Amino acid sequence: MLNDLPNAFHNFEQYCKLIFSGPLLKKTGPEKVTFLLLWLGQEGITIFNSWELTDQDKAAPDTVFGKFKTHFEPKSNFRLNRFHLHNYKQQSHETTDDFVTRCKIQAKKCKLTDEALQEKLIEQLILGTKHKKVQESLLGKDEKHTLDNAIDIARTHEATQLHMEELTNSSSVNVNAVRRYKPNTASRSPQCGRCGLNHNDGEYPALGTKCNKCGKIGHWKRVCRSKSKPQLPSKRFGKTPKNKKWDKRDVNELSQDQDQKSQRSTD
Repeated sequence: MLNDLPNAFHNFEQYCKLIFSGPLLKKTGPEKVTFLLLWLGQEGITIFNSWELTDQDKAAPDTVFGKFKTHFEPKSNFRLNRFHLHNYKQQSHETTDDFVTRCKIQAKKCKLTDEALQEKLIEQLILGTKHKKVQESLLGKDEKHTLDNAIDIARTHEATQLHMEELTNSSSVNVNAVRRYKPNTASRSPQCGRCGLNHNDGEYPALGTKCNKCGKIGHWKRVCRSKSKPQLPSKRFGKTPKNKKWDKRDVNELSQDQDQKSQRSTD
């Protein structure tokens, strides 16, 4: 946790200054220093008392903040910090923004000018990005390409990749659903023993009709179990003269007989 102390105090200073410029805006310098020491606690007061400060310095919040910052800031090796930054890689769970933020925090320890800092962050995004296409795209840009432009390219790629993954997952779910679907044949009505058709209970097309095979009422020829041979129209009416016309009854009976023969052949 000691390594995080400088960053922790930096955030604490930022928090205090927000309060001093807001709710405690009208407080005097000495009063703000008093609040600062109260918030730091006993250890902070002990450190404060170890310094040889003039009354003017003790009453100046910026001076006190500067002394604490110097106290908490460890002696650092900027070359070592640059080496650590050079080895930063974007983690699998990190977004581009998270990775760049992590790089910026480390880069502040590297004693770089503002211009060098921007260029170093672009280089680190190229080196550390987890997206090969982002790396290829940034390598093709000239020196006028800014850090913001580089970040936008990486963000766009990440958003596109995420969208494509969602589409792929959605398509896979739909395909699997189709593959798993099987027609519900179990719900189909069984074949009727009177007409040979599939229909709902209570619906009997053969009810009251005459079988063309055995002549009995209540079923059709296609399911008739009678062993008797049907009487063909030719035997009933004898030989039909070449020019004789069939009456309606003969035609219907012959047509039904032919349909039943066709049904047996297909069965």
